[in-house]
Amino acid sequence: MNASDFKRVWAVATDDNIDLCGENINVFLGCGWPKFKPVCVTIKQVAKFLMWQAKYIGSGWDMELVNEVRDIGRKKFTILD
Repeated sequence: MNASDFKRVWAVATDDNIDLCGENINVFLGCGWPKFKPVCVTIKQVAKFLMWQAKYIGSGWDMELVNEVRDIGRKKFTILD
């Protein structure tokens, strides 16, 4: 995932009008571990994963966790769309 991809992920994750309910994020389980193999995913999957990891219900974002997901994604996420 490059910088342009992450901008698209962030735009989707921060848009409350985009429905991400049907997106499967199980593919990301263990992505922080060194032995995790890179995966091919969509922008919406990464956006939902980012929300799962870093968004607090009703109180904003944990930017440290946002950056952590972005850093992991640089090495381990290949964006398909």
